[in-house]
Amino acid sequence: MIILLFAILPLEHTAGLRYLLCVMLGLRGLLQLSSNLDMSFFKRTWGFALWLVWASASYFWSVDPERTFSDLKHDLWAPALAMLGAYFVFRHRGASTPLLWAATIGTVTNGIVTAFGAPGAIYPITPVQPYFSTIAYSSTFALYYSALALPWLLNRDHPRSRALAFLVLLINVSCALLVESRAFIVAFAFLLAMVASVVALYGQQRRIAYAIIAAVVVLIAAFALVNRDRTGVFTDGGDIAAGINHVLTKEVRFVIWSRWAERAMNGPALGVGFGRDVPEKTITPAERQALLAVDPFAPMHSHNIFISVVAETGWPGLAFFLLMLGQVSWQFTRVARSETGMAAQAGTAGLLLIAAMILKNQTDVLMVFGSSVLFYAALGSLLAWPRDRRSFS
Repeated sequence: MIILLFAILPLEHTAGLRYLLCVMLGLRGLLQLSSNLDMSFFKRTWGFALWLVWASASYFWSVDPERTFSDLKHDLWAPALAMLGAYFVFRHRGASTPLLWAATIGTVTNGIVTAFGAPGAIYPITPVQPYFSTIAYSSTFALYYSALALPWLLNRDHPRSRALAFLVLLINVSCALLVESRAFIVAFAFLLAMVASVVALYGQQRRIAYAIIAAVVVLIAAFALVNRDRTGVFTDGGDIAAGINHVLTKEVRFVIWSRWAERAMNGPALGVGFGRDVPEKTITPAERQALLAVDPFAPMHSHNIFISVVAETGWPGLAFFLLMLGQVSWQFTRVARSETGMAAQAGTAGLLLIAAMILKNQTDVLMVFGSSVLFYAALGSLLAWPRDRRSFS
């Protein structure tokens, strides 16, 4: 079920199948919970539980309850069921290889969608010219799958898995270069640097660390070449430094963030209701015109996960969201440092996954639909690997 779920997530018009698989995973998790009385899931995810309760409660003061209810279903409740089911699948089966296979098959699906368009897509697709939605979501899936695969490069005990992980990374980077995703390249380079730091910190496999650092340099160079029209690199005499300065000084996201941050700070303390598209309902015609002057997509949402959380669920919601990320990150850090083998690898992958989510959602808000299911299901899978419960105390 997990492999099928990861495989269909990048496809268009699979919401029904996505819901079905999430419910089936959730029911399986509840069945195993009742039969084994294993409460470790709640001990390891209590931060998420608080965020889930608060976000769900925002339905009662939402400015658009119908939209909030819909967004809760596909952005939080269905992912929570997938998270529960994935946790107990890996908790009691113990095998970690299926997660890599799930990421691999999902990567292949995502690569096909990126290159040729999704079957049944509502927009006409020209090969190698994906429409906007594919550009936004395919790079998100590619980054999450990469975060899951990266730690396998450090595992000497599974050479075939290392080769498979390298293939996953190669396909995902190719997809990002195809759609010229700046956010993916920057985030992926950061994840590579994190892995290199982990290797250097423990003083093992230094050659891998050097290779990863070299890959970061090559990746940035490839990004500069592919995006030369956007950044000015190698055009009009511009160099890489000029290209970086061009992006930093002319990036429209900074203006969008400031406008939406001001709206969030002046809005209701408890927010206007969970859902990426709910805050848009409160925009006045004058505000909409001002945002449209910045960017055609500016009125849709803040393009920043933290600003959106404040706008939707208020300052208490942001506190619960940060608590969830902090609690899980602390657990993964302790596991990566205190355990060995696959458990330590799960800790590293968990940190990379959280970093990937934060980085990717600084330029857009993509914790929705299939990408939200993928994030939480992968999080539940990784939390299940470590057997030493003291690491999660």
